[in-house]
Amino acid sequence: MKKIKTRSIEPETLHFVARLGRTVRSAFDADTLIRYELLRRHSLHAILPKLSRLAQNQVPITGESLNVIYGLSRDHHSFDAPTLDWGFNLTEPQATKTIAHLLNKGSGDVLALRIIAFLSAMKSPYVPTIGEARSAVVEAEVNRIDLVLKYQKEGSDKYSAVIIEAKFGHKITRGQLSKYTKIIKRDKSVDMASTEWVILGIDDNAMNGLKGRQWNKWRFVSWRGLWLRFEKARPIEDDPNLTIFLQWLWH
Repeated sequence: MKKIKTRSIEPETLHFVARLGRTVRSAFDADTLIRYELLRRHSLHAILPKLSRLAQNQVPITGESLNVIYGLSRDHHSFDAPTLDWGFNLTEPQATKTIAHLLNKGSGDVLALRIIAFLSAMKSPYVPTIGEARSAVVEAEVNRIDLVLKYQKEGSDKYSAVIIEAKFGHKITRGQLSKYTKIIKRDKSVDMASTEWVILGIDDNAMNGLKGRQWNKWRFVSWRGLWLRFEKARPIEDDPNLTIFLQWLWH
């Protein structure tokens, strides 16, 4: 067996190992850690251009631009999470229920910052303050609505709401969105004047089926755009459930 040459550990590797919380000795074979870091970062840089729309438009790709797009340098990035292979893909209800569960986790500023990041990623025209975001409640598949995020603005006794219809390629059924409006109107705790209506889909074909004034009421957000913005904006938190889910959602 070929003997691997040892060398003094580099300062950058010391920093990396310290983040892992492992014991560091003055000298040992650092090749394993270096290979891991190369695999983690540089293989992503080699693969992700194929996924990028910039590559589709034949725009030059650099590591810096990929970091801007995907936020690869952030701690707890979902691309670092294990890849799940359970033999099936997420359904719309599974995705929305998991989003609601993970957004509701915990309390205090981390929860509030997670809510703020999600609404920013949804490109909401109004993003709540930390104090307002602490009051947020996220519900999925209630009254047949895919996802509802509610929070109270300061000085208001009612909730502002974001109503989300999530699509993984399915079409809007006849009368579906009108029923949502009627359901929300019956909820006296919701301020209809500050309620947003969002269709979350793979592409803007998800908007097919809108009628008349619905085009002015409902706006489109892509799953890909939501994922990219949320991954970069969400607070740094060591929650493997969130990172694993976001990686699965990306795939």
